[in-house]
Amino acid sequence: MQLVINAARCPTQMMRERVFARHYRSARAFMGDFDLIFSNAMTYNQKRSRVYHAAEALIRAGTKLLQGAEDSMCACAGVPTLVQPLVHG
Repeated sequence: MQLVINAARCPTQMMRERVFARHYRSARAFMGDFDLIFSNAMTYNQKRSRVYHAAEALIRAGTKLLQGAEDSMCACAGVPTLVQPLVHG
């Protein structure tokens, strides 16, 4: 039963919790989850849907924001600051 409950949770909320729990040890790990969430949104929604277009825009914005980020940043206090525009919308 617990597995079903966890699967139903909002993926972006789970990612937000991971950011503030300092779960991510590299920018690559953060971007892996980020890409997975929004790639899934694009895979499982029609290209003309609002969800698809929002996911597409968020991937572009996230990639631009994190472009050039050092892997070491995710293990330090700078990570929540770096991703706040993505996490807080």
